[in-house]
Amino acid sequence: MGIVCGALASALALVFHRDPLIGLALGPAMAIGMSAASLLGAAMPMVLDIAGVDPAIASGPLISTINDSLALAVYFSVATGMMLVIG
Repeated sequence: MGIVCGALASALALVFHRDPLIGLALGPAMAIGMSAASLLGAAMPMVLDIAGVDPAIASGPLISTINDSLALAVYFSVATGMMLVIG
């Protein structure tokens, strides 16, 4: 799903902004971010249960905060890497 959404976002960025670099940064960042978010969403309740914390209460805000931070960090990392490569 991350690859499909990343490809769709990349195509939309190309159509609306007519700049392929925006799509090249947005597509992989979205694919990586969505894949990491789904892995985190599946693993975090198990980790919280092992730690003795009720996953139903703690996982909502914790997963949302970590997912938002992770997605932003991935996007900035991909964009920075592209800036270094392209110049």
